[in-house]
Amino acid sequence: MNHPTTQVIRKLLVERGAWVKLIGYRLSDDLMDSRVIERAHVFYGDAPGQMIWGTDWPHVGIKKPVDAGRLLNAFARWFDNDPEVMHRVLAMNPACLFDQHDSN
Repeated sequence: MNHPTTQVIRKLLVERGAWVKLIGYRLSDDLMDSRVIERAHVFYGDAPGQMIWGTDWPHVGIKKPVDAGRLLNAFARWFDNDPEVMHRVLAMNPACLFDQHDSN
């Protein structure tokens, strides 16, 4: 995780309270690419309360159809279908970010 962009994102997460939205298909054609999974784990480890997941709908500029179910299933597999991670990233964190509720 020494890529300069990854380091900047990590610094923004930790030091500035930035948020990250995971969108796997923009990172790699292979949703189960180990680099994608590693980044997801690193960002979650740095700031679990500042991560959300999304499909990036309406997929402007994407040439091939995007299967949202496939994306969500891949995301769940990145975290071994951990219900705590799923609830935090898919429900608690978006509520905090968009509705200003406490994510703890």
